[in-house]
Amino acid sequence: MLVAAAGCGGTTSQAGLAQTTTTTTSTRSAGTSSAGPSGTLDADRPCELVTASELTSIGINGTPKEERTGSTQECVFDRSNGIEGVRGFGIRTALGLKDFRVASGEEVADIIVGGRKAKQLKATGGTCLIGVDISESSRLDVTARSGEKDMCPQALELAQLVAKNLP
Repeated sequence: MLVAAAGCGGTTSQAGLAQTTTTTTSTRSAGTSSAGPSGTLDADRPCELVTASELTSIGINGTPKEERTGSTQECVFDRSNGIEGVRGFGIRTALGLKDFRVASGEEVADIIVGGRKAKQLKATGGTCLIGVDISESSRLDVTARSGEKDMCPQALELAQLVAKNLP
């Protein structure tokens, strides 16, 4: 499985993504609001940034799972949930957009997602990673991968959906 992990150091693969180990998994229904009662982002509950109906609107069905990968809690989708190759998204709380790293030979573009600065990394094999600015030291990462097919349109669609719900 591909994990949104650009810019966190460690050994990088051809796609510039660090190898990670999943340490915990929990199943949680997609939430109904983007921020907790205090109006702040709860990076440990990323699945609450989208509702089940929002996910269904872009072809993702079922219940996403929250997994901790390294220091990032992610909202991940099983292949049976809909869009093939869409891995999910996570909130990085120690890495901002300025920390988005690209390996040699990878294609990266500056884009805007939900009115926020973002970077789109397109690597060989259809891998796409989108990093969306949240603050100087945090960002949203969306990851998608599929053999040879360009997954950036699907990753961008999910990134736009989640970004509009960021506080």
